[in-house]
Amino acid sequence: MKNNCRFLAPLFTLLSFGLQAQPVSNTVQNADILFASGRIGEAAALYENAGRTENNSELYYKAAECYYQVRDYRKAAECYILVKEEYERYELAGLRYARALKQDGRYEAAAEAFRQFAREYRGERKAQILAVVMNEVKGCELAQQMAQQQVSLVLPAEIKILPKSVNGPENEFAPIAFSDNLLYF
Repeated sequence: MKNNCRFLAPLFTLLSFGLQAQPVSNTVQNADILFASGRIGEAAALYENAGRTENNSELYYKAAECYYQVRDYRKAAECYILVKEEYERYELAGLRYARALKQDGRYEAAAEAFRQFAREYRGERKAQILAVVMNEVKGCELAQQMAQQQVSLVLPAEIKILPKSVNGPENEFAPIAFSDNLLYF
């Protein structure tokens, strides 16, 4: 009986590690399948969960790219911030992080993230990157100025939010002109 326990203990240990690793690889495979079939938002969530489980920067980066693609900029920023310092692997992750902040309306934080990225970028395209960053920072400053103005002067439009039943679970990006002064999207 004693010999059986010595044999079974390592076996159970190996099995438990195998069982823990299996769901993560299944999650990544499922995410890959979802991504390939165009269900990018769902793939992003799976990549992020797997990245969190494994503390895997590649999965965080995939999640960030997916979130960015479906315009979930807040979630994209949350994932990009975890990989933006890995310049060798993800050269432009810092730039994408700053853009996600900007798209999420966090203009002050975005401007600082753009400046930090420009200071730390060491790639071959430094001059191009600096030009892009300067333009992005100007955009952040302009957005902050416009936010301080009265909304009706900046955007003379009436916005009505439709019920949740109007949208489906997939990405829907096609606006439809209903009349000369009415647009549904």
